[in-house]
Amino acid sequence: MTYAKFLARARAGDAVSQNLLGFMLFFGEGMAKNRAEAHRWFHAAAEQGNVRAQRNLAVMHYLGAAVPRDLEEAERYFRLARENADADPQFRVYGSIGELVERGGAVVKSEQRPGEAGYLTFCAGCHGLNGIAVY
Repeated sequence: MTYAKFLARARAGDAVSQNLLGFMLFFGEGMAKNRAEAHRWFHAAAEQGNVRAQRNLAVMHYLGAAVPRDLEEAERYFRLARENADADPQFRVYGSIGELVERGGAVVKSEQRPGEAGYLTFCAGCHGLNGIAVY
């Protein structure tokens, strides 16, 4: 139900909905996980200046999640997000892409503490990688 609601808005060009769809697809919230499609929606939102989508793309490229790991591309999106952070007063500015990923909880699974994998799988879709709700 939520997916269909935001899909219509995303197709109409709403960047917030595009980013949210990307997040839902990345984590498989309300539909099957599809990280390639999540990447596409994040791009659509990022091109409109959505700082959260730019940050999400930075993390995807940093981790190599559904895209080849590309640190230059990760830094490019991270810089865009930092430059546009003033447009989103709730946006948290980090000092580096490494700090962003570390504080966001997006760590390699072998490094996760007990409970992190469950949170990333079942909770982060609504509550965000760092506990900040996306809806």
